[in-house]
Amino acid sequence: MRSVYVLVWLAGACAVSGVRHQRPAARQETAKAGTIAELLFSLDGTETQMKVAIDALARSDVARDVGTAKRRGERRLIGLYGYAVEIPGVDENGGGPPNGYITVLIKGTSDFIRTETQARFQQLVREYAEKYNSGLLGLSSESGVAPPGAMR
Repeated sequence: MRSVYVLVWLAGACAVSGVRHQRPAARQETAKAGTIAELLFSLDGTETQMKVAIDALARSDVARDVGTAKRRGERRLIGLYGYAVEIPGVDENGGGPPNGYITVLIKGTSDFIRTETQARFQQLVREYAEKYNSGLLGLSSESGVAPPGAMR
């Protein structure tokens, strides 16, 4: 019983002294993941992780990430939660992912925004996903191939 009191006291002392867990740098998280897309796939939707992702997204190189993903044979597209699932850059008419691809919904995205951090996170994820998804599928404007549902 005495050890429980000691642990409680230590936890309280650390809280009072200002000792807290520091969020990992976005660079370290991205390095572990390899691409920003992989970082997004691994998020748990907490405000802390959204902030890490915002930092990483602000420095992202989508073309490099698409190249890396293609070399690895990546078949996962970035999707957003909402009233209906959204796959930016792919499903202008709600058609879903092409055959052979899956959509990974990014935790923390929603059609109900609760904080400024979440709003910024959602905006950056959507912008990144449009370029990443269309690039992964070869639908980017540079490829000359029109996305599904686009006027020709």
